[in-house]
This record gives sequence, structure tokens and C-alpha cells, in this order.
Amino acid sequence: MNILNSYITFLQEYKKLLERGVKNIFAKTVAPSFIWLDEIEMLIDDNLCETTLTNFFIGDYENGKANILSLDKPLKPQVNIPNEYIGVVEFNDAKNKFESEDENELISFKNSEVGIQEINKIQRFKGNKAVYSKLYRAYNDIKNDSNIEIVLSVGLIQYSKQSGGNTNTISKTNQHLFHFPLKIELTISNKINLSFSETDKPYADFFFLNNLPIEKTALNNIVDRFEEEIETNGFQYIYDNRFKDLLKKNLQQISENSTFVNVITKPLSDVVNVDSFKFSFSPSINIKKQKPRFFDKLTKGIIEENENEENKAELFNLLIRNPENEHTNSHVKPNYFIDELYEEHKENNSYLNAEQDFSVFFPLPFNKEQKQIYDNYLKNRITVVTGPPGTGKSHTIVNILCSLLAQGKRVLVTAQTDKALESLLDKIPQNFDDLVFTKIQLETDKTRFSLEKSINNIRSILIDDFHLNIEKKISNLNKLKGEYLQFKSEIHKVLEKEYNEVSLNDSFKDLRSYQLWDKFQTKDDENWNWIRDEVTLEIINDFVKLKKGIDTYKQLHSFDNLILKSIDFDIKSVFEKINDFNFTGFLNQKSEIEKLKSHLDIDDISKSKLLKIDLNSVTETTEKYSNADIVIHSYQQINQLKNKLIRKNQNVADFNSNLKYSEIVDNFSKYLRDIESFLAQIENGKEKIGFLGKFKAKYKQVSYLENIVLNSKNCDNKTSLNLLKVYLKEIQEISTNLNNITKAGFDITINENSDLYSKHQLLNTAIQQVERNFALIDLLQKDKDIINFSKIFNIEISNVEKIYTTSVSYKEDLEKLKELELISKKEISTLKSISKTFSNSKLFNNFSEYIPLENISETVKFKAFQTKLEDTLQQANKENQFNNSKSYIKKVLPKTIPFLLETSVERIKKENFEFAHANHYFLENEIIDLQKTKEKLGQINDRIYELKSEILFDLAKNNFKNNFNSNEIDRFINLLVEYQTNLYQGSRGIRDKVKFQLLARKNSAEISSKLSCWVMKFNDVLNSVGTEPEIFDCIIVDEASQLDFNSLILGYYAKNMIIVGDDKQTSPSALTGANDNDFQSIKNKYLEFLGDDRVQIRSDNSLFTLSKMVAGSSNLALKEHFRCVSEIIEFSKYNFYDNSLKPLKQINTENRLEPVKAVFVQNSFLEDRIVYAEIESIKKHLIEIIKNPIYQNKTIGVVSLGLVKHTEKLKDIKEDLSELFGRDKLDEIKLIIEDSPKFQGDERDVMLVSLGVALDSEKIKSNDNPKPRSIVDDGNLKDDFKKINVALSRAKEQMILFHSVKSENLRNNDFRLKILSFFYNETKELKPFELPDNEDERNLYNIPKPFDSWFEYDITSDLINKGYQFIQPQYKVKEDETFYNHHSQRETYVNFKLDLVVSNNGKMIAIECDGDPFHSLPEDVAYDVERQEFLERVGWKVYRVLYSAYKRNPSSEIEKMVSFIEKHTKKDKVIPIAKVFKETPIEEIQQKSTSYIHKSFIDTLEDDLNQENEEIVVEPIEETERFEEDKVLRYFNLNPDGTYILEINESHTSTYSIPIQESDKNGFLLQGYSNGHLNKVHISTLLSKRIDREYKNGLNSVATLIYLKVIKTDEIIGLHFRENGSKKFKAHLTKNISNREQLHLQGYKVIYNDFTDLEYETLPMNLFSQLERLVYQSFTATGKTLDNSNYEKEWKTLKPKKDLELPFNSQQIETLLQKAIAEKKSVKVSYKNKEGQESERILSNLNIITKNGYSGYDFEVLKADCSLRGTERHFKIDRIREIELLD
Repeated sequence: MNILNSYITFLQEYKKLLERGVKNIFAKTVAPSFIWLDEIEMLIDDNLCETTLTNFFIGDYENGKANILSLDKPLKPQVNIPNEYIGVVEFNDAKNKFESEDENELISFKNSEVGIQEINKIQRFKGNKAVYSKLYRAYNDIKNDSNIEIVLSVGLIQYSKQSGGNTNTISKTNQHLFHFPLKIELTISNKINLSFSETDKPYADFFFLNNLPIEKTALNNIVDRFEEEIETNGFQYIYDNRFKDLLKKNLQQISENSTFVNVITKPLSDVVNVDSFKFSFSPSINIKKQKPRFFDKLTKGIIEENENEENKAELFNLLIRNPENEHTNSHVKPNYFIDELYEEHKENNSYLNAEQDFSVFFPLPFNKEQKQIYDNYLKNRITVVTGPPGTGKSHTIVNILCSLLAQGKRVLVTAQTDKALESLLDKIPQNFDDLVFTKIQLETDKTRFSLEKSINNIRSILIDDFHLNIEKKISNLNKLKGEYLQFKSEIHKVLEKEYNEVSLNDSFKDLRSYQLWDKFQTKDDENWNWIRDEVTLEIINDFVKLKKGIDTYKQLHSFDNLILKSIDFDIKSVFEKINDFNFTGFLNQKSEIEKLKSHLDIDDISKSKLLKIDLNSVTETTEKYSNADIVIHSYQQINQLKNKLIRKNQNVADFNSNLKYSEIVDNFSKYLRDIESFLAQIENGKEKIGFLGKFKAKYKQVSYLENIVLNSKNCDNKTSLNLLKVYLKEIQEISTNLNNITKAGFDITINENSDLYSKHQLLNTAIQQVERNFALIDLLQKDKDIINFSKIFNIEISNVEKIYTTSVSYKEDLEKLKELELISKKEISTLKSISKTFSNSKLFNNFSEYIPLENISETVKFKAFQTKLEDTLQQANKENQFNNSKSYIKKVLPKTIPFLLETSVERIKKENFEFAHANHYFLENEIIDLQKTKEKLGQINDRIYELKSEILFDLAKNNFKNNFNSNEIDRFINLLVEYQTNLYQGSRGIRDKVKFQLLARKNSAEISSKLSCWVMKFNDVLNSVGTEPEIFDCIIVDEASQLDFNSLILGYYAKNMIIVGDDKQTSPSALTGANDNDFQSIKNKYLEFLGDDRVQIRSDNSLFTLSKMVAGSSNLALKEHFRCVSEIIEFSKYNFYDNSLKPLKQINTENRLEPVKAVFVQNSFLEDRIVYAEIESIKKHLIEIIKNPIYQNKTIGVVSLGLVKHTEKLKDIKEDLSELFGRDKLDEIKLIIEDSPKFQGDERDVMLVSLGVALDSEKIKSNDNPKPRSIVDDGNLKDDFKKINVALSRAKEQMILFHSVKSENLRNNDFRLKILSFFYNETKELKPFELPDNEDERNLYNIPKPFDSWFEYDITSDLINKGYQFIQPQYKVKEDETFYNHHSQRETYVNFKLDLVVSNNGKMIAIECDGDPFHSLPEDVAYDVERQEFLERVGWKVYRVLYSAYKRNPSSEIEKMVSFIEKHTKKDKVIPIAKVFKETPIEEIQQKSTSYIHKSFIDTLEDDLNQENEEIVVEPIEETERFEEDKVLRYFNLNPDGTYILEINESHTSTYSIPIQESDKNGFLLQGYSNGHLNKVHISTLLSKRIDREYKNGLNSVATLIYLKVIKTDEIIGLHFRENGSKKFKAHLTKNISNREQLHLQGYKVIYNDFTDLEYETLPMNLFSQLERLVYQSFTATGKTLDNSNYEKEWKTLKPKKDLELPFNSQQIETLLQKAIAEKKSVKVSYKNKEGQESERILSNLNIITKNGYSGYDFEVLKADCSLRGTERHFKIDRIREIELLD
């Protein structure tokens, strides 16, 4: 056997060894993956499941159905704990078990009848839930890990044999032979559906039989027959009787010593008779690892293929280290893009450079490391890339993949899991999609890479005669490169100006740029800044003429008089209006108006109000009423009375009886009781009391009822008695209403007539009187015209008759007054308009004695005004003559004219004009905006990569087409059409649907074999390839550290390989594992050629590790980290990568999350290998995160570092979250909950890490060491460490650790201590930069360290003066790189140091200082463009400042810089974890101080003021909704006897009527009792009750209910009480009170003191930080007395109102107010609003005024200015609690 075949045979034998490892499906580690029909039948019994599985093989079932099972989510049953165990036994919802601190009580409960019943109920639920959760997890696991599958396994084979040696142990084989792949789906309602897969073929798995005594030929025949049937019928074969016979009859042929048992359930035992076989149908749903299904055939085929050919697969022989292999790893390949593409097009594309633009030709940006990978590929067969987390592996693979496809290469990209490949698929440019074959569905677009989607495009590529216009696109690329170089050239030219000599004029000649500026600074700008125009050389050369013109202008300036400058309106028009105005007539009208005012006895204010009143409305309104209509004057009283009353329907049936009205009213209750007693004596089904019943004493007591006549009938039967009840209730209700009316003062006559109709009429008449009273009072309070009219004429508002007569008597006078006012207003308007013109005019001072004109009372004065206006008009005409003298100077210096008169003659000289000329030079030659230029370069660069992608795709599709000759194209197109047809028919509900699906599957395999690129996981590769070697030009392996030595077989199919991995991340040992004596035996047998090196073939040695052993110098390590912010990757960087990683990601967004946080879960222990409390904490925090808008659009993951059972339980969180948020939401945030290996190759914005260890509760009880097993760092990177590395490097923006142990709970050598230390240690503080002294004369050689230039020194100094203390000069971002210098035509090294890095608000800004004369050459800055492009791509913000711009205007440049810094380092709108999660997590040690958002004192005070304003100042109006309506779902109406009803409407008769709103659905009802017990009931319990049905047991009958409150979420419950006469207070968190389902329970005892006067109060959680010292964990806490001065802050926050003594009585408050008014001082008051809430405010300008209340009585209020609002407010004095005089 040749060496190649020897290694393949070794893989065959290893596969058999693995199969033997899982031969017993009843083993503890394997059994949980199976679901048997026994479990499914229990689900069916509970109406949770519909299935056809129970009919398989034994009954009639419909042939061909794909759906086999539908399963609803089991709901947890209501748990009932008997009264005697309440408070002692609790039900733990998380663990689904009963618990108690008293073990004896728990045993007693479990042995009680109710306990047994409840436990059985929960056990059944747990069984059902376990099946559902198993399938739910399988659904998610399959989504996250494509190597998992779910199958229906049938044909159970059982075999037992005696083990060798002296032992009596039995070796057991229990395994299914046939497996039908299933598709699992989850509906929106979280129902699980299972159906047969339409894409994966059923298969036989018989390796477990290899070493058993069977007839191999018989087995092979059975398997062959099965596979033939599957090829024809697919999954439908399971419905065929032939398959049933195959199991029942043919299977026994493999052994004579065998029996078949005709059962479909799980076998009763996993042991059968020794050396015998037992077969059965025993179908089971099996969740299992997917394995290559055709591996045995594949390896046999490879062996046959290579039997006579040695060393054909060169790369494979290299990988397996075949000693006879002649080839080394070195294998130089031509560079297609330089050698062909560039050479073909270089003639007319001069801007393009071979090395710079064609050495790599990628569609995505790349760095030097990524370029080196491609260079290594060109030189070697195997290229190994060490890619630590987040170093751009996927990005690199996509670049190389597209580049290879463009060269016509056939490429396979593979990995252990789909997850690892999904990331790189997402990065592939979309135009390449049609050339990629993959079965992977992207989460973002599930159909993106579907073959059916690509069919038409593939056909188009083959059929269309497309023009391969590479030449034009290369030309466009050349054009873009030219534009790119042009912009860089502009930068170069601008920088050259900083060094070249310039001549401007005689004063500025032959100077460098910075010298120009230095010279410019020698003269004070006051000498020339008065020149506001651009000074040209022409003006300077003609300066003599200009000087003469300026001198002339200054000499004649006295002719520029003020009058003309002051005229700013049409003075001629105004003069004409004044001449036309009749001023005498105007004065006569004013006199008439004054006479009428005197007659009406009104002043101007009253006149103004009176003219606004609609007098007709007042008359018409008051005419309808009389004073007698008002019985009650108080609006509140009449409104309350009106609302109490209910009108009676006149159409109600009439009743009359022989009872008097007063008799009914007085004996109402007795009648009702006796009626109930009478009815109770009537037998069921009877109308009257039987003959014998009338001899009973009970009857005699109520027999008088038969004498009552109702509607002419005696009340001696059920019907009449029930009518009598109705009648009596109606009379009683009428009596109540009439009594309320007469008590209020209304005169109502009530007779003894008791007929219902007349009493209804009487009541409705009385109600009409009340309503008329209310209508009139309401009108008098709202009708502003009536109110104002009564006030003007001093009429009492309730005297409507007088208001009416007064309005009639003054009607004529008021109409006359309105007429005169109208005329007068028009004339006054004219005068006011003219007065306003003068008031706003510069002429006002000249005419101020006449303004306003409307106030002039003498005609003589008006005439004087006319005369002066005429004189002014004449003077203005004269002044216009001077304006012509300005024309010359205005042409030359138009902007300077306003400043010439104030400019001294000494400053008007030629030198100053030359300085002004220099100033304009600086302005006109402003350096180009490097920031904007960089943006343009970035846009061009983006377009270059887009164009490269288009060129690559054009080349790729052309090469794809060239792989076919004309005949092959036709055949392939026919294949595409056939595939489309079969695919369509297979999706229809037709008879041969499955056969079409099988044909489509075959078509797909044929099509894929022709496509240029495969992207699929390793197992799928083995299922898809044949025996031909080197079918791929290149195989790229991602996450190769997860693949074991089996994957070396990939080398057989490749000419070249690029192997990407990281041996510090999870290795194969976490995924497979087989390492025993048998394994050593097959290694020694088949890998003898390796000699001692065969020890390296281990299950935990990966493809990545093995490849490095033969890769030589082609192994390259990526170091630049792009995924996580630096704070997150720091742990892995330090602990796993020797600080070699270079974190480059910067997040400078406004909503930057806090990168690293820790949450310590208190009272959390390990129970049954699960840390329940930690899981519950994570679940709660996840709910808050998903709800929080801060986390909108963030992807979220949860990774477990705990044990397997802990991880599995943790996964159940997703099931619960799906109920809360829906599956679509969880898909949107890409929520995954997994262990660490499943996350490799994946990432999320936010990661929650479950440490998953805690003190062991069982060991605590048994006094053993409860600390978790240590993870020990012995220098070898074990699996546990690799898992930690993966787990802590997945988060891009935020990582939150949840842990249930503190440092002292871990062993001293436990690596987890480093994890805790990392999450709790403060980041090393950046110290303020200390600026070195600057005393020497500056030159190139004395630049202070660490600066690279004096310019950097000056910028640093200015920034420090601006308050930016944290500055790092010469900040090294990454290693230096080479860039091509187009100016010098050579490669040049460019360092990646930033001149300055400014840190502000935890974010960094790069400052680049360019153009310093003491610095480097100007061309150096050109490379900063490339640097800046790279830095901005990874999140840096870069600001550039030029030396000359800074020298011109330092303050302006620094302000721009500061503005840039502030814009990009805004304080994060981060809600710290403690605020995001409503219950503040308790962290292990003090962390950085964080702030939280709360309602400010100002906000509270404004709320108080609004309430007061509504109460005192605003007239009563109908209240309107201000907020979105929170719908009331129903009212909880509770009576004192414990009965309660859930109703739509509020009850006026119940003791409590509590509204339950939409927002309360997830909340609780608190029931507080006088004995200190508090019951907390789910609101959902109440909402589950039927509406309008009366229930009992609504409260506990033992204690008195004193508090009832609905809370939307857990809050703080405060307790106010007295103890030994002292007032005390304490509080607890309601979350610490267990939730109940029953209302009649007393709940938790929350106070154990000897107490009286207990009162409960709920407080919001946002007060927790202020009241934390008073919020106790233990309910036995005794609380604090209210006079304890150590709690002053808490008392101020709490402001307890429980009979606290106030420091001021009302008399003292009034005295201090009077003193403040007299001394005009301000006061600080504590004020109580109408809701009883208190707040403080400062008041000034105090005064006490009298106001008229709604009731008609006057009261005093304090009028004052409130500094908060800056406006006047009114305050009731009796609500002021405390007062302090302020100076």
C-alpha cells in the first residue's frame, strides 16, 4: 500500500473507531439527545401535540405526508400551596421545585396529599417542557451550528456480549440503522413543526456493526436496497410497506441468533440476551452531530483511484509528510495581474503602476499584512495565516477569493461550521454571488446565495454575447488614479508654498511663507485694518491720486449734515397727510366720549372691557333664568349632587303595592333578608313552599310576605318574590336620591304613594331642579361676558335678574359709545401711525415734544408741528447737494468710506496699503482644506475599489464561460432548465412531489460541480467531492484550528491551500475526541511512515497546527485587530497574545456603550451543575437590554463558560424571550446563546458572558470545600483557556460579565481570578501631560522630547491652556509601512506615529501638524493621506493643522481644533448598566463612578407649579387628556367580605375599586395587612378571571386589609409605624417578596417589631440610591426613628408626613411672611401641592391678596414671583410647611 493510501486507510479506521464510541444510545451522555414515542404520547394526552408518528409501522397512515409532528409550548400549571405551608414552603420558578429552609416541613408537604398532587403536576409539566425545550434548543442549535441535524431514527438494533477477562460486565450495543433527516420549524406562536427534509437524503449508518458477529453480505444487501429505494422515493420510502418488511423480515438475515419485536416504543431494557440480536421499529427523534455520510465510499474510491499512482496529489503528500515526496512547499506562481492584465493595458494608462496597483488586485481595502498573505500564496503551495480574533481574516479571504476567481481558478472555501463561513459570505461583493455555490443561508438575506436565484444570471453569462470591456474599465481606473494623484499633488504644491520665496510688493519682497507672516506681524493691524477693500497692485501704483481724493473727502465732510442722514422715511408723504387732517373735529369727538363715560360711571379700563361684551348675548342669556333657580351657590356642591343622581327611565315597568312608601324605606333591609329566607325554603323546581314547609318556624317568621300585594298579586311564590325584590330596590334607590336632594336644600314634597311610576316622575322632576341649578351656576362661572358685565356695574354674579334689567337700560348709551369709539379709533390710528414713524426715525429727537400726536390737546401746538415739519423738508433738499463729492472715492474704496473720517491722516500712506495688500494675499492663498481634500480622496478611493470589483467580476464570468465548449454550454443550460422545472414541481402539492425533489437535488449537485467557487463546511465537502485529486486550484480553510487531522484530506483535492486559524482558540478536542489504545494501534499500523512524528497525529492537534509543521516561512501572523474596542480586547491581548495585538478600532459615536462591565449575582449557588440565579439575572438583564433604546440596532450574544448543564439551561432563556418579544425580534438582534466554541468565527455588538461557576450548595451543606474546580495556567494552552479567549473576544462594543463568585470564592491558582480582576480593575489612568520648559532659541536640533517639531509643542501648549490635559505626542498606532512615492517614483517607509493624540471623555482624537519649517520635508505629508485613510477606516478621527495657517491666526485655528475635538468626543449618552437594569447590580468592588438619569428637582418643582396654577389661577375648565391614553382593561372591585368582581366599569358600592390598566399587565397587586403581612399577586392572575363573575377569597380573613395598590413593576415598599411611641420607618424591595397566585394569602411577614399605626407606601426605584440605607434585605430589620439625625438626607428625600412635628405653626408662618413683605425680602418655602407632594422654591416680591373662591367665599393667597418660572404665581398660605427669610 502506498503512503497516500495508507493515510486514507488510517482515516477509514479512525472513522470506525469513532462510530464504536457512540454505539450505545442509552448511555448517559447520548440518551438526552433522543425523544421516544413514550414521551410524545404524554404530550398527546395533554393536548399539546399532534403527530402521525404513533401510527408508523403499526397502523394505517396517509402515504407521503412530510409533516410528522406539531408541538405547542407547555404552559406552567398554577401551583397551589396549602395555607398551613404558606410562608414555610416556597415554589422556585426557575428550578421548578418546592423549597423550604425547614427540611421537616418540606418533607411533610411532599408527603401530604396536596403536595403529592402538586409535585406530580410539576413533574409532568417538566417532562413535557423538557421535550419542547430539547426541540427548541435543537432549532436554535441547527441555526447556529450546521453540523447538528435532527433525524427520525428507525430500525433499532440491540446486541449484548460478555466482556473479556474475569469481569462480569456486559458490553452493550444499542443503535438505529436508518436515519431520516427532518426539518424543524418554529412558528410565530412558538409552535414547533417537524417534517421530513426535502433537501437531505435519508441514510443508513452501519459502522457500529463493524466488529459484531453479523453476515456482512446480508447487511450490505439491506443497505444497498435501502439506498436504491431512497434514490427513487426519498423520505416517502418510510411509508412504504416494503420498508416495513425490510425492518421486520430482512434485518434478521444478518444474524441467525436474532429476534424482531413489533414495537414502536422505547425498549424496556438496554440489555438483551448475551450474544444475541434484538430488532424493533422503535422510532425516535434524534438530535445528533452531522457526519460525512458517504465517507466510507469516498475513502474506498480514493484508495482505488491511487492504487497504482504514487505522489499524484502533491499538496496532500506534503501535508501528510510523505517521506517519499519530492516536492517542497515552495511553488512560485506568476502574478496574473502584473504579468497579463497590467502588461496588456499599460500603454495608455500612465497613472497606473505595476507594483502599486497590480501586485494585488483586490475588491476591498487591505493592509500590508493582507497583501503579504497573497504574496505568500504566489510563492508557496501552503500558506498559513495565524489570525487572532478580529484581525480581518474573513476580509482577507474575500479579497483573495475574488482575485482567484478573476484568474479563472476554481476555489473551495471551507471551515468546520457554517457560522465561520457566514461572515465572509456577507463580505463578498454581490456581483460575485452567481459564481458562488453554497448551502449556507445568511441571517441578513436568506436567499442571497440560493441556486434558484442565480439560475437566470448563470444562463445569461453563458448565452449573452457580452462585451468584455476590461480596456475601458482599466482606462476609468487610470482616470480615477490620475484624479487621486492630482489631489495629492495639490497638497504637495500647497506645502511647497510653505518653503518657496514669494514677492508681493516693495514691503514684502523675496520672503518664504513663514517669513512673510513674521514680517506681517511686525506692524500693528490698526495701521491698515481700516482699509476694508481689496488692495490691488494697481491701487498701490496709483497711490498719489488716491491720497489726493481721500484728503479732499475728509476736508468736505462738514457738508454731510445730520438732517439728511436722519431722514429714513417718506417725509413728503407724511407732510401731505398732516396738512389734510381735521384736528379740531378730532378734539370734539373725544369730548363726547368723555361725557358718555361719566354718564355710565366707568373708567377707561371698564370702557375697554364693556366694548368687548356682546350685550345682546348677556340680555338673552339672563332673561331665561331667575334668582329662584339658585338653591346651592357652590359649584363643587351642586356638581357633586348632580353626579350622585341618576335619572330614571320613564319606560320602566310600573309597580304598585299595598305597602306605604315610608314602610318600604324604613324596612327595606328586613324585607330583603326575609325574601331571601322565604326563597331558600322553596324546594328546587317548585314555585311555592310546600304544605309541610309552612309548619316550620322559619316560614312563620316570613309568612307575612304573602300578604304583600304587588301589582294586584300576593307575593307567595318565587316569581312574585323576585319581582318584589326588584321593586323594593328601585323604591330604595329613589328614596336615597330624593333624600340627597332635600338634604341639599331643595323643597320636594313626598307622599306615601308607593307606585313606582309616580315616584320615578317625582325623582326626575327633582333632578331637573338640581340640573337647572347646576346649569346656571356653571354658566355664571364660564360666561366671560356676564362675569365682566357684573363686575363693571358692581352687580352680584348670582343676581341674574339685576344683570338682565341693567343690560336693557344701558343698551342705547352703549351703542352711541361704540359709534364714537369707531370714528375716534380711525383718526387716532392715523396719528399713531405718523407718531410711530417719527418714534422709529432718527428725526425723533427733533420732534419729540410733539410725539405722540394723538395726545396733543391744543390746535396751536398742532400747527407748530406742521411748520417745523415743513422746515425740515426744505433743509433735506439742500443737503443732497453734498453727495456728489463722494463718487470718486466710492469707486476706489467703496467698503472703506465709512471709516475714512475717523482715520487719522498719518495712517493714510503707501506702506499701510502694502500691508493691506499682503493681508489679502494671505486670505486669497488660504491653504486648501486638507480635511475636505481627504474626503474627496476617500471618495475616489472607494470608487477605485468598486471599479476593481467590477473588473474582477468581468474577468471571473468570462473565465467561467470559457470553461465550456459550445456543446457543453447547451447541455449545461438544459440542466439549468431541468433544475428549474424539477424545483417548481417539487414545491407543488402533487403526487410525485418527492421524486421531483430528488431530481432537483441531483441537478443541484451537477450544477455545483461546474461553478467556480464552493463555500461549504468540511462535512458537506466530503459529501460532495469524488475521488479525482486536485480538482480545486486553491482551497481556503477558515478557523482551521477547529478541524482535526481528518481535514488533511482536503490537501488531496487542492493544488494550493491557504490555511487560516489560531491555535489559541478552540481546538478539535472540544469538538471530537478519541484517544485510546485502539487509536494508538491504528496509528502504529497505518502511519508507520511518520516514524516518531506520528505522535503528532492527535485528536486535539488541528489542521492549523499540522500545516504549520510543513509551511516553513509562509506562516504569517495578523496583528492588527479591527473588531473590539481596545478596552474589550485587552484581556485576550495580554493573556493570550503577549501584547502583540494592535487594537485599531475606535468608536467615537455619541451613543458609545460602556465597554466592560461586571454584574455580581448575590446569593447564587451551584445546584445540579447549574447556577440558576445567574441565569435568571442574565434573563432579566436581557429583557431590559432589548427594551432599552440605547441598544436599538445592536446585535446581542450570550456565551457560557459554565458546565454543559448550565449552558443548556442558559439556552432556555431564548425560549422565554421569544414569548416576550417574538422570534422576529430575536432574529433581528441575532441573539445567540451558546458555549464558547460555537461562537468562534462569530461576533456581536454586545456580549453577555456567564462565568457559570458558583459555590456548590451540596458541598456547603456537607462541609466540603464548595469552591469550583480551578482552571490552572500551567503554560500549556488547554481547552478551557481557549474557550475563555474566544468568549472574551466576541464583543465589538460592550462585554458584560455575570458572575456568582467573588475572588475569595475561587482557589488561589484559578485563572478565573484574572477574569474578575480584568472586569473590575480600573483602566490605567492617563496622566496629564507635563509640557517641557521652552527657554532656548528654537532650531531644528533642540526640539523638546517627545515632540517631533516645535509646531507640535505650540499646539500642545495651546490645547493644555484650553483645558485638554491628556495629550500623547508621537502616538504609535502600528508598525511602519512602505508607500509608493509618486513624486520620487520609489517606495518610501512611512511611520504610523500620530503627531498628537488628545484624549477627552474617554475618546481619542488624532492631531496632525503639517508644514513646520523646523520639521521634515514637504513630501512627507503626502503619505499622511494614506495613513489617514487607514486610520479613519478603523474609526479614528483625524484633524490636520498647517503651520502657516496657525501662525496667521493661532486663536482661530485652535478654536477650529477645539470645535473638532468637542464634536467628536461628546460625552456619551450612555446609560450605565446600573441604570439600564432597573435593579442596580451589586458589583464586587467599587468601580468608576457613574451617573444616572433622574427626574430633576426643577422638573418636580415645575410639575408642582403647574398643579397650583390650575388650582388657583385658571378658571375651572373641562380637564383634557395630556398624555397618550393608558387603556383601563377592567376594575378590580373588592368587598369587605372578600368577594370580588372583575368589571369593565368602576364600582361605587365596593370598598375598593382599583383600575387595572394596559401598562399594568406584567405588574403586581400589593395587599398590605394590619398585622404586617404583605401579599404580592400577579396581575395576570386577576386578568385571567371572567368578567362580571363574583369570586370569593379576595382577601385574607384573619387580618385587616389596610393597603391595596397596583404596581407596574417591582418597586420599594415603605413602612411607617410607631414602636413604643416613636415614629419609625423602614423599606424593602418588593422583588424580594415571592409572587403569589392567590388573593386570600397573607403573604410575607415584612415587619417583626412590636408596632402600632402601621401604614404602607410604595416608592419608585429611582429613589433607591437616596434611600439605600433604609432599604433592608432582611424583613426582621427594625427600621430607624424619624428623629435620627444620621438620616437627614433620607428624611429630606422621603419627607414623611406621618404626624411629624412641623418646625412652624400657621401663626409663625404668617408672621414671617408679613416681615418679608415689610422688609421686601425673598423667602425660601417648603410647599405642599394639592396632591400632597412637597417641594421647595424661592419667592420674591411678596404680597398677600384676597381671592374669590368657587364657593363664593373669599380667601387669602400669597402672590409672589417664583424664580423657577420667572413669572408671578399664587400660593395658598395654609399649604406652606416651612419658611426661611433670605437676605
